[in-house]
Amino acid sequence: MLSINTVSSTRTALVLLAGRAETRHVFASKTAAGVGPSPGGNVTPLVGDALLQIADLTARLGADSASVRPQAQLEGVNFEDKVMSWLSRIYEDDEGFQQAVANGTLNVQRAVDVEALGFRSYIVDVQKNGNHLGSAGAVTVNKQYLSDLRASGGNHIVGTAEGQDYYVTW
Repeated sequence: MLSINTVSSTRTALVLLAGRAETRHVFASKTAAGVGPSPGGNVTPLVGDALLQIADLTARLGADSASVRPQAQLEGVNFEDKVMSWLSRIYEDDEGFQQAVANGTLNVQRAVDVEALGFRSYIVDVQKNGNHLGSAGAVTVNKQYLSDLRASGGNHIVGTAEGQDYYVTW
């Protein structure tokens, strides 16, 4: 059984796959069922191509369909609670983070609300005969904008917590 798990860097995975003689031919322009070059019109061409290539490679290994998994969006306090629960575990030993929580200077936002950031996560599920074979993940982000934010000082965290894309500052 084929299993493709979430990858930390889709680009790295694709470069490794493209370099292998047995998979080089996969990188032709094809469309897998349910995945187009720009799912929902909301991804960059690079990520759209990456999603297609992951889906196409998986299809060549036996899958018959692939689809971008919809993200359930939590509202208001539920969103902030989910993100804070996630980050509190990760940053439990970070004094700056804990001080920002304690003094109320931590700001939690949906990543989509910071348009210039361009952050969005995607998960592509692949199936064969109606059975789930595995998933692959990808993200988009405006690296220059993020670099400029970091250079301006302060703390900035961007990521995904259980399907919730967030941007946190303090």
